[in-house]
Amino acid sequence: MKTTCDFSNKARRDGLLALEEEMEKIKRDDIYNIGLNLVVDGTDAEVIQQILSNLIEHETDHYRKILKRMILEAVLSIQAGDNPLCMILKLNSMANIKNDPVTTAIADYFMGEGEDALAALLEKMAKLDTPAPKAEETEIFRFIKRAK
Repeated sequence: MKTTCDFSNKARRDGLLALEEEMEKIKRDDIYNIGLNLVVDGTDAEVIQQILSNLIEHETDHYRKILKRMILEAVLSIQAGDNPLCMILKLNSMANIKNDPVTTAIADYFMGEGEDALAALLEKMAKLDTPAPKAEETEIFRFIKRAK
């Protein structure tokens, strides 16, 4: 979400072509990379949705499918120039996590309350840095190991 918000802010401020400089940050995520490349190239939103939806349909894992749908919505939101806070709320609602502090903080923010709580939450999210998985933990490695 942090990367998506950063991309959205940059696109809203500098235009969609400015995202081309940021594409190196997402090389590890194929669907996000494909989607943003299409956005930067000026592809119509309906075409982007069809392409990414086709990629999503081939996913067999339920949770990965949800994640990829969230990525699709994030890409389309960036292209549409949606407000980053609205994007966070929309993506968070797709995950359907009960009693989620992100949703609560954003809802409070939109109600005119809890601006400090939202700022603290976004700052905390910015500090989250998930390391890349070890080769042994990746799905492709496990597949190759099972095949052997």
